[in-house]
Amino acid sequence: MKKKCLFVCVTFAVWFLSGCIETENPVKTEEDSFKYIDIQEYACPDDGTGNPYVDQMVRYGDYVYAGLQRRNGFEPGCNSQVLKIDIATDKVVEIYDLKFKNNYSIVIVDNKLYASNPGSSYQTGDGAIEKLDLTSGKISTVITEDILGGSPNQIVHKSGTRFYVQVYIEYENVPVYEIDFDNGEIIDTLEGVVNAFGGFCYDNETERLFVSEWVTDDAGVKIFKDNIKIGETVSSSMTLPPSSMSILNGKLFLTETDYRTGILEWMKVNGESMGKSWMEISSDAIIREDGTWIYVIERFGSDKLMRIDPENISISGILYEVNLEQESNPVDIEVLNPDKAYVSLQDIPKIVIIDPKTGK
Repeated sequence: MKKKCLFVCVTFAVWFLSGCIETENPVKTEEDSFKYIDIQEYACPDDGTGNPYVDQMVRYGDYVYAGLQRRNGFEPGCNSQVLKIDIATDKVVEIYDLKFKNNYSIVIVDNKLYASNPGSSYQTGDGAIEKLDLTSGKISTVITEDILGGSPNQIVHKSGTRFYVQVYIEYENVPVYEIDFDNGEIIDTLEGVVNAFGGFCYDNETERLFVSEWVTDDAGVKIFKDNIKIGETVSSSMTLPPSSMSILNGKLFLTETDYRTGILEWMKVNGESMGKSWMEISSDAIIREDGTWIYVIERFGSDKLMRIDPENISISGILYEVNLEQESNPVDIEVLNPDKAYVSLQDIPKIVIIDPKTGK
């Protein structure tokens, strides 16, 4: 299964009923624009914008599962949904309605989809992590906010039924827990993590967990193995905290920001220092990989997609830059094959279809 490590700056959430509906949402093309899947019909009716706020996508088999936050502005709105999209036809073939709101993260392991739904970031008790059995369609609750003591945000699979979860308790108080999703038991709390606001990434080969630390006097990457911290915090070249991470070819790639300046850099997953090369990017950007290339998605105001050679982190390593629709706020890319990829746009009710070789 492809590794995906992500971070989303603002937390929102979701509710899940289960559905099994094939809808009429053919691929559309606007003149001088991209082909796209229209998802306006899945918006929360109370919002009035016609936008369901699509976020993370995960490809699993012949389908892409896309999480919908279904917000009312920046507040939780309707219960979250997950769309099941047939990548051969680009049509939604099933809709799953969750029991909680404001979807943040989805992970699929062994035919089970796990979704974190933090509800409101300003209160505890309205969110949970949910499990969707993709065989039976049954939805159940893994663990609630009342047990976690805060809002569940990013989820990363460790092994078996063990997962790491980023939990937002309050501003600058964001710990990381190891949780057994089979019984909803908190196994461990990573000691030394103060503010994992930038998320984390797990490498199956080295069994190392890389955590973004945002605390001012110790910002950088904290490395753990068997939940024990290794060495000192690895600082950024410009002392910026990481905002997203992705692993490819034995390297951990990071976007870093203070929301004034942004950079892209890397480190070896078996090392304890940053690489020698880095490049400037937008101050609000995230990183993804497709097994060969890395992609930087520049968000709010930039609305740009870049494909970059992982062996050349510099301006000359940019294979292309594509401007997406203005004020669209792209948030994720899922490369389906060498000729096709989906890009989710959070501020416009579309999933754009592109050729990942050209970005068009």
